[in-house]
Amino acid sequence: MPLTEFRDKYPNLIARLWQARSRDRVGHAYVITGDHTGTIDRFALGWMQMALCGQPKGDDACGSCDSCARLANGTYPYQQTIKPKSKSRRILIEQIRELEHYLHLKSDGQIKIGIIHDADRMNEAAQNAFLKTLEEPSPRTLLLLLTLNPMDLLPTVRSRCQLLSILENQTLYDFSGSSELIAALSKLSQGKGAAAAIEVTTHITETLQHLRKESESEAKKQQKALAGQTADLERAVQKRLDDEFQAHAASLYLSRRDSLLSAVHTWFAQEYLRANNVEDSILPNAELYQCLGTDTRPEVTTTAARRSLELTESFMESLRYNVDEPLAIENFCLKVCARR
Repeated sequence: MPLTEFRDKYPNLIARLWQARSRDRVGHAYVITGDHTGTIDRFALGWMQMALCGQPKGDDACGSCDSCARLANGTYPYQQTIKPKSKSRRILIEQIRELEHYLHLKSDGQIKIGIIHDADRMNEAAQNAFLKTLEEPSPRTLLLLLTLNPMDLLPTVRSRCQLLSILENQTLYDFSGSSELIAALSKLSQGKGAAAAIEVTTHITETLQHLRKESESEAKKQQKALAGQTADLERAVQKRLDDEFQAHAASLYLSRRDSLLSAVHTWFAQEYLRANNVEDSILPNAELYQCLGTDTRPEVTTTAARRSLELTESFMESLRYNVDEPLAIENFCLKVCARR
């Protein structure tokens, strides 16, 4: 059944959702948050299936009726999905207005679903526009805001949604080369010198280049899938679609880069805790050390660990602006490894 994998860890949450469904008390808007995008996506699908299932079994969706099957394969006719797609990887007000227009269309009495992936990427104007939808929802509407960072949503948005938290107190990085990255980061520490810094710089830069190629390849596959449908469109419309695919590729890359940067920050935050004698058993993300042998962990002082963490945060902040990415990475690694 769709929510089986979550039942043991979150029995009270699953019971509460089933009670809402069985009593026809499903809310109109939910924020779903957790540690990992894939887990959030699976939970959101399971909750949609439970809410819409026509032949529930026990206290869960059947997973095989028409509604469940269409939701699973993405063909449910009354579902609108929003993802960051601009080159800045933001969700813009125009996308929210399109969703609002869709939600007001007729649906033959069926529940209309609006899903916002990476909801924290809505800019302030988009979030304020979305408030109208939250305050005056169309009848039989289910809105799901999926995010790893719920506190980046405006308080007015969060207060109008029910929170579904599936936190597992661990971070799983789904970009290619995540384990190798952690091994490389273990070589970054004060006093290691320029040779170590350049080695890690090369590793991070090559990993990002690979992630960029992955993103472009994924976007091209989607573009190819729609090529036959768009072949007869006017040139201006075709140009707009091409621009959207380019923006989509950039958005996919920035999403993967954000995951890599999160791994970098988590590594140095863990090292700071470890330098302050926090035991592995209570470290919030001790799983990062699984790819390292216990005898290969770097020894680091509290002062050096705090310095590295501050440099990491400054480095991440710099990438928010139009800087030379490889140069910023090299500068960061050199500063961390400086002898003094």
